[in-house]
Parts: sequence; structure tokens; C-alpha cells
Amino acid sequence: MTEIIGNSFDLPQDIKEFIQITLIQRQSAETLVPLIQHIYADLNQCQVFNDLVDTACHFTPSEEKPVFHQSLAETDQYRLSLIGIHRFFPIPVHDHPHAMGVQFVVHGRLQVRSYQLLEAVREPSLVRLECLSENILGAGSTSTIEKVTCNLHDLQSMNITAVCLALQAPPCIEHKQAWYFPTHPLADHTQVIPWNRVIKSPIKFDAHQNQQPQAELEGVGS
Repeated sequence: MTEIIGNSFDLPQDIKEFIQITLIQRQSAETLVPLIQHIYADLNQCQVFNDLVDTACHFTPSEEKPVFHQSLAETDQYRLSLIGIHRFFPIPVHDHPHAMGVQFVVHGRLQVRSYQLLEAVREPSLVRLECLSENILGAGSTSTIEKVTCNLHDLQSMNITAVCLALQAPPCIEHKQAWYFPTHPLADHTQVIPWNRVIKSPIKFDAHQNQQPQAELEGVGS
């Protein structure tokens, strides 16, 4: 059974070993799907984890903390986190340099749009992105991040709050992670348009306009 020591989770040894074996054998992000399903099945037996999910479901966002984020486990090979996203504070488009990952929706419905970088209009700050897919995921559904294609995505709750379990392998190097904001606030994200590319950690942005930096978002790129 999973236990919590201090502010961190102590995952059972068999889960840790399963994670290690899976990551060694992984060839694509799809191989992470059964892994995170296995992890969630175990965590779901832990009352403290369920209480944490409930906290994520009911948290009140602010300009200082727009997203609920709780690190559950982290090594140099992976990061496992619980993330709560409020409907009015979406996570903007961001990349995951040299990493792959998977998100498992625990509560609510989550809109996930995946993108790819087409070209740099002006290095390094202005680029063109293509939206590859737009999906709304319900509880129990997963979305993956590959190292190349579909390495960029944004996340938005379709309920008051959506909660997901996120696994990255390896953890993103935050000072190398880029965030993308449309050059026009009313732009259609499904069209090929110019985006401002910003590399900054912790990233600051206006969650309502999704373009002017204001509120802090630290360690929540999923």
C-alpha cells in the first residue's frame, strides 16, 4: 500500500521496480500508458491519495497559484505528479524538451490539443505551430507526449476542475522548457498561425488572455 512520508509519497517497491523496468524498455510514449494505469490502480487504494485528489478537485486558483500541483515522486529518470486544472486557468501551450510522457485523467474532462513546430519565423522568439489533434478526455482516458511529434500541448478543463496524473520521463529541465502564446488573443488555435515562444522558468502568464505574462506557473508543465 502507498504511504505518505512528510509531503511526499513513498511508492511501494514493486511499483518503483515496475516503473524502472518499463522506462528501460520504453520505445515510445504509448508504452507508458499501461504503466500509469498500473500506478493509478495502486494509488487509488490509498485514502490519503484520494483525499489529495479531492483537494485538487476543489482548490481555488489564484494569480499566484493558478494550477494545483503536487509532486508524488521524482528521480533523474521520471517525475510523477498530480495536477488540478481550473476551467478559467488553462495551462498554455508548452513543450517537453527531450522527454516523453503520459497524462491519466482522474477527475472531470480535459481538453488536450497537441501541436508540432513547423518553422521558426524569427529565431528564437517567433514560430509557426500546427495543431495536430484536439481531444476531450474523460476520467480513465490517457494522452501521450512523444519526444518529437506531439511534444507540444495545452491543457484546459471542461469542468470547473479537471485532475490528471502525469508522468514524464525524464523530468523536463525547466529552464530549457518553452511556452507558446498566440500573437493574436482571438486566434484560432487549429490554424497555422505565428506564436510567441518564451523560455523562462518559472513561467509567468495571464491565464485569462493566455498571452501577457502575470501569474506564476512553476513545475506544472505536464
